[in-house]
Amino acid sequence: MKASKHPYYFLFVKLAQLLVCLIIVILEITSYVAWSNYVDELNSSKFYPQLNIDKSVYFKKQPLPTDKSITYNGQVKIWYYIVVVTTLLGAIVYVSNYKWLWNHALRLILMELFFFALWFSSGVANFDPWYSGPGLRCDLIQTNHKHLELTKLAELAQLQCNTDVASISFGWINVGLYVISLLIARKRSSELDWTNVRTYNNSQDSEENDSPRDSRRQSRGSRTFNLRNNGGNRPVFF
Repeated sequence: MKASKHPYYFLFVKLAQLLVCLIIVILEITSYVAWSNYVDELNSSKFYPQLNIDKSVYFKKQPLPTDKSITYNGQVKIWYYIVVVTTLLGAIVYVSNYKWLWNHALRLILMELFFFALWFSSGVANFDPWYSGPGLRCDLIQTNHKHLELTKLAELAQLQCNTDVASISFGWINVGLYVISLLIARKRSSELDWTNVRTYNNSQDSEENDSPRDSRRQSRGSRTFNLRNNGGNRPVFF
């Protein structure tokens, strides 16, 4: 099945990438709201009177206020948001220049490589909690505490953890989708190359076919001219 005959398949993959990106936006908003509520509850809790956490910690790299041995890297979130916003802006470029990009495979491949690199790098960066942070084992968060305040804090922490895991998962789904769109773009590039080769060969064949006719025409004209002028002062026409 030729990609050139089915550009809507490629467009479908791009729309799927956009949909995944919007889902990630919703998950990240939910995660931040859960974090914000968690901080409000923690700052007003009687169990941690010495703590006063600033919500900007969400975007910073520093030890956790509740456990200094664990480092939380919020800078990963900033890069993640840059990737998401860039993808949303890129979707506008795709929609407005889709036909042009489809017929310029090199630029199409370069754009696909660019966005693949963005999502792959953000996906690797989002693994930071596993190898240098608190981890993403949401099942380890106990929510059945005797105290209502602790239960609420645990539920908010679990909600944030679950949304972060879901966001990371959808991020890697987008990486896979960009692999697919990159393969389609590569196939499109090959088809355009072969189309150009066939067009060039056809034009060469056409020129070669026309050449003998032109030469025969020229030789016939020269023979007529010589015939008419052969014989000195005899009339040209009889």
